[in-house]
Amino acid sequence: MPASRKADQVYTQIRHEIELGALQPGQRMSEVWLVEHTGASRTPVRDALRRLAADELVILEPRQAPMVAPLSIQAIKDLFEFRRIIEIATVESIAQRTVNEPSLKQKFELLSLKFLHLDREVTDFLTQFTDLTSAFDELISQHANNRFLEKSIAGLQPHTTRLRVIAHSDDDRLQQSVQEHINMCTAIATGDSDAAAHFCRQHLIHVEQSILKSLVTGDFGAVNLQA
Repeated sequence: MPASRKADQVYTQIRHEIELGALQPGQRMSEVWLVEHTGASRTPVRDALRRLAADELVILEPRQAPMVAPLSIQAIKDLFEFRRIIEIATVESIAQRTVNEPSLKQKFELLSLKFLHLDREVTDFLTQFTDLTSAFDELISQHANNRFLEKSIAGLQPHTTRLRVIAHSDDDRLQQSVQEHINMCTAIATGDSDAAAHFCRQHLIHVEQSILKSLVTGDFGAVNLQA
């Protein structure tokens, strides 16, 4: 297998494990361990680490093992301030177009139904929910109809996905988030841009509050609690 493809595989694997919390903030990963863990040689591992560092998911320091980037309260606040600016504008814009774009309307109607029929009793409920929220994020990004918005939203994905597990560590919050996604999908599908913007704003506020609360009370690895 070409080294570039192997580096892609290592990058995807480590990024996924960081996003799911299997590799926790502040955790050191020696190069020897990474080679054994991924089954790759040193060169693709190093290439993947450079990409992860560019994504700000890994910190590379001289004469130190690579470290999963710690979480920062201030960085999370900055992230959600930015998300409120671009994501609210994006869902509002998409909702204004669904009336004249039946295929776009159908996509959000279908996604709303999938959220509605989630079964909280199944063992992989959280996985199913996470898959649907990722599908929602992809729809928003794909149909932003603005290459700068699309690029900005896509660039946030590694960080928003990483925080999603923390945001939904509380079961009540998880159920609330399901309803919020139903509300957003329905508002977008019906072309109600004001409601779409409102539900998106409320969702982002609730997610941020849940994350900050969980980081203070839970065990999610290294966290800089300075605001």
